[in-house]
Amino acid sequence: MGRRGSGRVRAPKPKPEYKDASPEVQKIAADIISKVHGCLAEAGITYLFRTGKWENRGQLVYGKADKCSAKQKHFTGSDFVVIINKDIWDANPDKKKREAIMDNTLSYCGRGDDDKEGNPKWCINTPMTVFSGVIRRNGLWTDGLQTIARAKDEYEQMQIIPFDKAKNEDKKTGTDN
Repeated sequence: MGRRGSGRVRAPKPKPEYKDASPEVQKIAADIISKVHGCLAEAGITYLFRTGKWENRGQLVYGKADKCSAKQKHFTGSDFVVIINKDIWDANPDKKKREAIMDNTLSYCGRGDDDKEGNPKWCINTPMTVFSGVIRRNGLWTDGLQTIARAKDEYEQMQIIPFDKAKNEDKKTGTDN
């Protein structure tokens, strides 16, 4: 017979808590919508904070946007719910970093064509369309983006001197890798 377990009881994972986001979050969002995401000016957006560890596939989550279902919209009046990682928000009091977090999160919210009655159809954008614009506006604002940039730079340096040519140069100079 196989073992049933070690007898230890695992502590339950702490459940995240959701709270209304601060007025500062809403102000930063309004500023970014007016400057960059004008298509969202008509959207009803609810802003929440999420507390607790928040990762997806081992990557830190800064924020998330969800399109509200018809039932959710009935109860909230919102087209989107934007959830910001409160732990990250609080750890980054710099306004530029907070603007980058909000810009990135709002970039997931999109507007498609209007319906037959002229009402906007809301959608969630794909990540690849989101990131290029956010990087253009905010630079490499996360450690992950900085790592990607370093890898790109290293790749380009490797392409300047092809591997075979570098080996031949090493033989001429008497060096060896």
